[in-house]
Amino acid sequence: QDTFIEDQRQALTERTPSRPSSRPSSRPPSLVEQEKQRSLERHRQEAAALQRQQAAHAEEKRRKEKEWDVKERELTDREVLLHVKEEEMRRRHKELEEAQQALQGRKEDYQRDLERLRDAQRRLEREKEQMQREVERVEQLREVE
Repeated sequence: QDTFIEDQRQALTERTPSRPSSRPSSRPPSLVEQEKQRSLERHRQEAAALQRQQAAHAEEKRRKEKEWDVKERELTDREVLLHVKEEEMRRRHKELEEAQQALQGRKEDYQRDLERLRDAQRRLEREKEQMQREVERVEQLREVE
């Protein structure tokens, strides 16, 4: 970019030769000289406009790069946060599975204990009925005597 501007300036200086010193200063500039001056001024304005455009482009590029950096940092932060949340979810899921397994084990123990109690209750009922029959038999034997 800088070399382009320097090339433009060099071309402008080559196109407009310096004033010949032999010409008297009181003489009005010729039409050709005036045209050269206007052309030179136009080229200067174009070069200045080009410089402004290049500066604006460079500023826009810096602004876009800064935006990109900010977005990239935000994305990185979000990825880190997501990773932390995923790890937390995995940890909680593992804890939940362990708790479910523990509850399932306790449920199975409870069901085994319940079945043992029912078996014991049935045995007691049978023994009670048997004792009742024994008592009735003993009473009948007493009545007979």
